Amino acid sequence: MLILTMNDREIIDLLVKLHGSRHAADALRYALKWNEPELVNRLLERSDMDASVPDSDGQTPLFWAIQYKRVDIVTLLFKRQEVNPCTPDRNGFTPLQVAVGVRRLPLVGLLLQCEETNARRIDAGKSSALHIAAARGELQIVNLLLEQNGLEVASPDSTGNTPLHWAVRSRDKKYHPSLVTIYDDDENNDDDEDEDDDSDTFDEPPGSTREGTIKMDSPLYTHHACLIADCEVVALLLQRQDVDPKARGITGQTPLHLAASNHQLSAKRIMNLLLEQPGVEITEVDHDGRTVLHYLCGGYEKEFLVLDLIETVLQVGVPLDQESATGLTAFHQAICSGHWSVALFLLDHGADPMVSKRFKYNNSLLHIILKHSNRDDVKSEIIERLIERGIEVDTYTDSPVLDPRFNEDDKIEKVIDIRSPDILVGTYCTPLLLAAMREYSLNNMKILLDAGADPSALVIIRDVEFEGKTNGNRQAFLSGVFRHIWEPFSPGDSEILEHAEPIKLLLDFGSRLDFDGPADSPLQEACKAAEKGHFALLKILLESSKARNVSESHVDKFISAYKDKPEYSQICQMLESFEQKVLFID
Repeated sequence: MLILTMNDREIIDLLVKLHGSRHAADALRYALKWNEPELVNRLLERSDMDASVPDSDGQTPLFWAIQYKRVDIVTLLFKRQEVNPCTPDRNGFTPLQVAVGVRRLPLVGLLLQCEETNARRIDAGKSSALHIAAARGELQIVNLLLEQNGLEVASPDSTGNTPLHWAVRSRDKKYHPSLVTIYDDDENNDDDEDEDDDSDTFDEPPGSTREGTIKMDSPLYTHHACLIADCEVVALLLQRQDVDPKARGITGQTPLHLAASNHQLSAKRIMNLLLEQPGVEITEVDHDGRTVLHYLCGGYEKEFLVLDLIETVLQVGVPLDQESATGLTAFHQAICSGHWSVALFLLDHGADPMVSKRFKYNNSLLHIILKHSNRDDVKSEIIERLIERGIEVDTYTDSPVLDPRFNEDDKIEKVIDIRSPDILVGTYCTPLLLAAMREYSLNNMKILLDAGADPSALVIIRDVEFEGKTNGNRQAFLSGVFRHIWEPFSPGDSEILEHAEPIKLLLDFGSRLDFDGPADSPLQEACKAAEKGHFALLKILLESSKARNVSESHVDKFISAYKDKPEYSQICQMLESFEQKVLFID
């Protein structure tokens, strides 16, 4: 219990004595929040105390007492004539729904004892107390509610989900949409430290769902269970007459598709269970033409031997190279998911990677592969295999303008439990730039450069910083690399040295230090960094460059600029030494 100072008590005394029900209600809420039963009792003894006065959210003192889990205060409030346990707040929540949301069985029982309490009442999202209890997985509260007469046990909320849907979903805490905060105002000031679980009290109707989830107006409970690989619930549901194991969600996904996308070991058992059901065909596709193979290859890395399962799926007739509406085959799906061993396995089994050659924003398969930041020898082998198949190494993306403050992930496709990389780079670039942006992709850089990738390819930065500048977003290739690995461009020498190897490799293959556009050349950017005392980049560029990397006139331009500036004599000396050691051919 909080021990108030004399000043605090004087303030509360003053509030208690102030005229008007609003002041009394404010003081009552303060007393409830800080767990001061003496002050609560004093306030409730006021002759003019109106315990039905709501705050700006439409919540009366009864809401506050429930929110702070005060069974004793709720009991006191029920003795007052003006307190109505069925009055909702501005969001349509009733005290009963809040009691269910804070997971307090004694409070729920106390409210249900009141004749005025209507357990059937729904809020703005058409959710009843039963929806909320089921969504919370509170078995005792659900049983207590089911004892009420006339309760609608199968009514859908605004998202089409019934209490049974939410009961199934409640078994997956990780993705549970209702585990968010609302009635969390006690700031750990109650005495019930062991049971302080306001971090997941009820916020909004349980129909508020995560992106891509299944909105249904028919009882497709099995989809939910397959989505979270709950084998026990799937087996239970398949015993029901009203459950169709072939039923489809909005995008045409069957339970089998969703089970195939899940990474857990139990998902494989669910697939076997579903395939035992009459009429379930492993060759079924969703509305966009995705097969079970797409889902096997497009989810998270499996906890089971997926390659054996893929081989079985292929043997029973699932087509290897079937394209979805977005132009993706199972091989492409594996690439998007970063499953390199799966992608290589499909190539070995005859997958044609060139069925689709362009994806969203003109990304090629090489762009998509190099968007993944993980280093893997199999990944490099796939790049080599694609080059052997004739894939273009200098294809440009066509990225729209990127505003990093507001842009959300932009994926090739958005469908539940299918993984896809964020392909919005904000840069018009070739695959080599994506490889060069990561110092640990040297092997992939070498593969691309050996295959003829242009180390001086034009780069166009497309983000809000460059928009409106006439041609100012056109960059030399090295400048594009600098911009993406150092943000903003003012790195210290230690940071520059961390990226020395990819820069040296690009220079070895002829990447240019000069630039014919209005933007600064790579050499100019290095000189500007040196002006600030950071010489590492200029040293790397000059030591690793030859005459083919830069014109003599471009070097002379900067020698002249620094010649009469004693403070930059070191820069000038470095440029002159470089000019003397190389043989220029203009």
